[in-house]
Amino acid sequence: MLSLSEGHDILDAMNRNRIGALLTLTGGMCWGISGCVGQYLFSTKGMSALWLVPIRLFGAGILLLLYYLIKEPHLLFGMWKTKGNACRMLVYGILGISCSQFTYFLTIQLSTAGTATILQDVSPVIILGIVCFQEHRRPMFLELCAVVFAFTGVFLLTTHGNVRNMYPNQVLCASRDKNIRNQMQAYRCKIRKPPTNVRSL
Repeated sequence: MLSLSEGHDILDAMNRNRIGALLTLTGGMCWGISGCVGQYLFSTKGMSALWLVPIRLFGAGILLLLYYLIKEPHLLFGMWKTKGNACRMLVYGILGISCSQFTYFLTIQLSTAGTATILQDVSPVIILGIVCFQEHRRPMFLELCAVVFAFTGVFLLTTHGNVRNMYPNQVLCASRDKNIRNQMQAYRCKIRKPPTNVRSL
């Protein structure tokens, strides 16, 4: 039979698992909401990803600094005492966090939040390539199947199974097409406008 201490340990582990699952679900919901809010700011308020991403990361950084400054201040400055950890933190912050956030919201600005989410879900393929390169091996069969399923899912979601629906301007040329439409609309208004120098007969 289990002792009292072992029973408490099992209950604590179950509670931690439940809290972890709840936090994971909450984080996914907040991430999805952030994409929708970003699309609203871009399409309605005329904001830009160059403005939104720095403000967003700066605010999150301030909150994290305040949290660790109150709860665990030794962890806040401990990572900077080692040169290797400091370099890895800078590289991860610039290339890992800032670039991924900027490209994600820039895709939302140029297309939609759904398109950006679908494209981001293919990112494990890049991670798989990096791991295979570091370990000097080829992808395993199950890994190749996962890659094929990922790209198949992206294809079906973006084209609904019809190749004719796959247009590159959905991600890359959205802003250019918008400018072209605005110019064409202005040109049509200019044509319809009657000349002012014609005298009435």
